Amino acid sequence: MNQSAGKDAAGAASIGAGMGPAGGRALAWTAGVCGGVMMGVEIAGSRVLAPSFGNSIFVWGGLIGLLMGAMAAGYWIGGRLADRFPRPVLLAWIVALAGAFVFAVPYFGGPVCREIAARVPHRTFGPLLAAAALFFAPCFLLATVSPFAVKLAARNLTGVGGVAGRLYALSTFGSIAGTLLTTFVLIPAFEVANILCGLGLLAVLLALWGFVRFERAAGALRASARHAAAALGLLALAGAEAWLLFPPRPYVPERFRLIRYEESSYQEVAVIEEVLTLKGHVLIDPPNIRRWLTFDMEREIMQGGTYAYRGRYSNAMTFSQLVHLSLAWVPKPRRMLVVGAGVAVVPAEFQLHYPSIERVDVLEIDDVVVRLAQEFFQPEIPRSKVVFHVGDGRTALNRLEGAYDLILLDAYASASQIPYHLLTWEFLRDVKARLAPGGVVLSNIRAALHNDDPEKPRPADILFSAVKTLRASRAEALRIAQPSEEDRAPLFRQLYLFPRLFPGESVYASPHEIRNVIVICTDEPEARAHEEIVRQARFLSLGADPVVKIDPEVFEWHARNQYRDGPTAKDLEDVPVLTDDYAPVDTMYLGIAHDN
Repeated sequence: MNQSAGKDAAGAASIGAGMGPAGGRALAWTAGVCGGVMMGVEIAGSRVLAPSFGNSIFVWGGLIGLLMGAMAAGYWIGGRLADRFPRPVLLAWIVALAGAFVFAVPYFGGPVCREIAARVPHRTFGPLLAAAALFFAPCFLLATVSPFAVKLAARNLTGVGGVAGRLYALSTFGSIAGTLLTTFVLIPAFEVANILCGLGLLAVLLALWGFVRFERAAGALRASARHAAAALGLLALAGAEAWLLFPPRPYVPERFRLIRYEESSYQEVAVIEEVLTLKGHVLIDPPNIRRWLTFDMEREIMQGGTYAYRGRYSNAMTFSQLVHLSLAWVPKPRRMLVVGAGVAVVPAEFQLHYPSIERVDVLEIDDVVVRLAQEFFQPEIPRSKVVFHVGDGRTALNRLEGAYDLILLDAYASASQIPYHLLTWEFLRDVKARLAPGGVVLSNIRAALHNDDPEKPRPADILFSAVKTLRASRAEALRIAQPSEEDRAPLFRQLYLFPRLFPGESVYASPHEIRNVIVICTDEPEARAHEEIVRQARFLSLGADPVVKIDPEVFEWHARNQYRDGPTAKDLEDVPVLTDDYAPVDTMYLGIAHDN
């Protein structure tokens, strides 16, 4: 009697004891693959949200929180549903329906995100709402699979703990495999839209395969089972045909045409060109057509551009004119370093216009950006003069040798947001260590110059915090209780702020507007007077062979419109020094409306 009971327990503890080994294996594969699909959807889902909401901690926090909530609800509802209707056909349709939801995301995800972003401007609630609209239903359905599989696998209470443990372990292993496969294999190799379509179709095919295996394990296929299998097969076939005949396409804004679209490991990257139109008719005006590189087509945030049909290199980015102000401090730079490539318009301009430049090193994390910049924006620039280094700006900096006369910090991610680790005091200390005597560091910050209302979003905080960090001493940054005299020395002694302005625009007319602000940092013992900077700018831009190769009136205009009234001590009171230990950059960017 005891021996018989032991055999019964061993049989019940094995997965699928109630439906035979074939059914047990089908349940195991279903639980594992569904776990992998769920995590693949989460990883790829961040790329669906990024064009409308960026890639900040709020997007990832919303996605992870939503996934956990969907899993909790799925486990609970799935367990109750399995108790009432423990039928393989219901499990199959749950998996197939989840796959259909996932398959639809590439077709409807972009419009849904754009609509939510337009109606819910708050950058914390918006991505959470979009994630819920797109991913709650499939993740909820996929989460119901594990408790459902436990119910089908264990026909009595003896050994149910072992069955549940094995199935949940397989689901977890599947989740791990899905995370790693999507992150390291699928996203670098395929477009996210195709990844999601593939995951959705995989779930539908899994539902069909698993259901047939369940039914065959229980005996011959009944008529109702054949009908259900046929319906699942038609659903899979319809999905495959839709994917083949109507593949999802990237969103392209009006007034532009798409030249190249690629998805890298970091973001979507597109090369687009303007199309000039009048009453619906296309006008061909090549000299005035601008070619852009963008990480964010939906919000038309451009990372760099040129006039591609003028027969010579012609930069379309107006903010880069401000970088030439650095020549007021270093008239004949020899070596230049740029952190953040875009299309490398500044390196190209400096290399072409200034004979003293021997070499420009450009640090860029995304190899796709480098390749597209060289192919579409800099074909005539000598590779020996502008040298790209692929890698994170912070780690790649340590691999360079020698000192630089000019260092430009111009790294922006897909949300037009500077990665926090490229704003901290520790990174800026390393940057300063690479500066030649008398050299200049320039930091490009996209922000407002002033906060309008303390109760509203604070679009100037990121600029204030960057300025405070650039001025901070080692004692302030690292909170040294008993600092030495050396610890009290500021990182940079002098800072000069030059906002991007259009001709005739006053720096004080719209201080709350988001714009590029170039912060020029030097270690001179005394600050230069404003009129001295203006005189130097005039001197460099005039004459038969001027030093500065941009319009002299524009150059002097930028020099004259230095922002001298801020940030004030009061402005800096409420913002932190950014350090590796504390840098709430994502929160500060909540106050910025990313408009061009």
